[in-house]
Amino acid sequence: MSQPVDKLRANLSVQLKAAMTKRDQVATSALRAVMGTLDNASAVPLSSVAETDRSEIPRRELSQSDIDRILDAEIEVRLHALAEFQRLGNAAEVSAIERSIEIIKGLKA
Repeated sequence: MSQPVDKLRANLSVQLKAAMTKRDQVATSALRAVMGTLDNASAVPLSSVAETDRSEIPRRELSQSDIDRILDAEIEVRLHALAEFQRLGNAAEVSAIERSIEIIKGLKA
């Protein structure tokens, strides 16, 4: 587990298991979203892999800078949603989004 993303993925797995055990839908959703975004960011385009090598395609390594940009983007998306739900006066969604932002901020190194 030498790459920054490996450490983050391990942390995400532990936190996701705890959130699921507690039936914490906000945390579960936020953590799953980050995991999916990390997986997508580390995917290697098939066009860059030879046809015969496609059964075992290694993931692209993500630097700490890449991870920070990914987490910042996840927070930014939620900040835009937060502003919209605040404008609409939806207190329940505002509270959930604020929690998800805090969860993602807590993942930053």
